[in-house]
Amino acid sequence: MTPSKRYPELDALRGIAALLVVFFHFIWGRPDSGLHFNVGNMGVELFFIISGFVIFMSLSKAKTGAEFVINRFTRLYPTYWASLIITFILINIYYHYTIIDFPKLYLKDFVINLTMFQFYFGIPNIDESYWTLTIELLFYIFMFALYKLKVLKHIQLIGLIISSLVVILSQFFWTFSIQTLFKWIPLLSYFPLFLSGIVFFKIFQSEKLNLKNTLYILVCFTSQFLLFKTTGRDIFFDAEIYLIVLICFMLIFFAASTRHLAFIAIKPLVFIGKISFALYLIHTFISINLLFPFLLDTLHLNYWLSALLIVLPVLILIATIITFLIEIPMQKLLKQTLKNRFLEQS
Repeated sequence: MTPSKRYPELDALRGIAALLVVFFHFIWGRPDSGLHFNVGNMGVELFFIISGFVIFMSLSKAKTGAEFVINRFTRLYPTYWASLIITFILINIYYHYTIIDFPKLYLKDFVINLTMFQFYFGIPNIDESYWTLTIELLFYIFMFALYKLKVLKHIQLIGLIISSLVVILSQFFWTFSIQTLFKWIPLLSYFPLFLSGIVFFKIFQSEKLNLKNTLYILVCFTSQFLLFKTTGRDIFFDAEIYLIVLICFMLIFFAASTRHLAFIAIKPLVFIGKISFALYLIHTFISINLLFPFLLDTLHLNYWLSALLIVLPVLILIATIITFLIEIPMQKLLKQTLKNRFLEQS
């Protein structure tokens, strides 16, 4: 069965992933929150599983490689550019009007960041949350290459081989050269998560769970656990915590792919899922460097009053504006323009 254009449970999972990351950044370095929520940054891992699911679904439905590229480009870049512009302006205003030693950003940094490939130009991310975009783009390129080589139907086997090799390299051959390889291809440290998303889509598509797919999922999550140290997550929590959360994600996606997770598709979560990309891109600097310091350190308001009644609503409002006034209209316009330009000529 081909899934509908919009899968509300998937939107709800996006919403959960976004909120995990947002609250991780809210609480990180704020002892006045009274909580320890380092595990919240594993919302990124949940996003990667979702990406594996969605990208394979998109390629399965795409008529041509060019259509896939256009769909991905128009889905990502308008929202990214809008969020980048907002963040760049705010950072420079912040730098100009404070005496805090904050790294000044130059126009060159901004221009290179527009490409989303700033990592390979040796230019820092304007916002620290952008580090995941490099990994996402590498996965898109990898999947596109398999599509063009007409071997996408063998993705599970190819993915299993890659996951096994990555684990073997990280466990038994962790030399300087291998460390450098992982540094320059950061997708390697998270590849099993994307592969698991692909397998979950296949389960969802067939509406049944068989032994083969179950074993693939177990291999994916075992491989990801063994890559724990290469992800750098060990600075936040122990390997046992990582394993427990991965198991939770596995069970959640098992339920979602076999259509037993409809109860999470409540309107607030689904809505957060729809604006999750913009929310993820704009939340860090605005919350950590602007709103919390003003509300807590200047006005001395209660932490949770500030977080839940002011900071989070402001971020949701900004993300909603970006999504519905920029992302959706620009996506439609760009998609139609690019399809008319490149697809009709082919």
